[in-house]
Amino acid sequence: MSTVFKLNTSFKSTMGYQWNTQNPRAVLCLIHGICEHAGRYDRMAQMFTQSGLAVIGMDLRGHGCSSGRRGHCAPRNEVLKDIDQLLRYADCQYPGLPIVLYGHSLGGNIVLDYRVRGMLSGSPAAYIISGPWLGLVRKVPKHVRLILKAAHKVKPDFAINANLRPAHLGNPKMIMGDGRKALFHNSITVQTALEAYKIGRALEKGSHKGNNGGVEKPMLLMHGEFDSVCSIESTRAFASLQGDSCTYIEWPGYFHELHNGNLQKDGTEVIQTMIDWIIQTLPEVSD
Repeated sequence: MSTVFKLNTSFKSTMGYQWNTQNPRAVLCLIHGICEHAGRYDRMAQMFTQSGLAVIGMDLRGHGCSSGRRGHCAPRNEVLKDIDQLLRYADCQYPGLPIVLYGHSLGGNIVLDYRVRGMLSGSPAAYIISGPWLGLVRKVPKHVRLILKAAHKVKPDFAINANLRPAHLGNPKMIMGDGRKALFHNSITVQTALEAYKIGRALEKGSHKGNNGGVEKPMLLMHGEFDSVCSIESTRAFASLQGDSCTYIEWPGYFHELHNGNLQKDGTEVIQTMIDWIIQTLPEVSD
């Protein structure tokens, strides 16, 4: 199980989770998706620690045990600063060890944004992205976007229904087996949605620019064939723009939460692939 701690950010209260292991070889910093919390990744983290890789995650603003209006993970520039602090904490806890920054879904959007614009984006030795929000399967009509933009001017933290259905995420035993249902919600605020939409489109088109060193680092990018939330076509378009440093894997038959599998599988193979990729990609880990 993880140790819960308070992360030192400029926000009211940001809660972190730490899964330690004896003599770790590297540390994974974890950024979760919309409507969930980092504690949901306990099974994945346990597999990492059994392989000698420590894991540190945090509940994003407006999620889990962190404070803030539910679903309000904004403004993005401040969220990127929260990741600065997570990386600093990881470096303090495990000095000299390589850091891998991982993001899923909205977390994938945030981590890909950080890879381009984050102040410490050159610090991670590698990046892992799964099921990223670059485009959505259910397209947002233009008139709805206009309504959201108008609402954003009046009340940026106005919450709307994210319309996430557990049956569409992964293996039912994995999705419904988490007893901390009180930490779930189904909301996203207009500012969070608009920022993710804008940044996702720019990433997909290759027009999202920054001046930091993360884009030169190795990246494992993965998406499930039957993802009904985030568009696999958008991820394919983004992958086509990446160089040799990007390893892209599509998982046939897998749903949105790759690490939680599909109707037949529980995602263990996906988690093991991430572990193997880290060990094979980073010489200081494989030695």
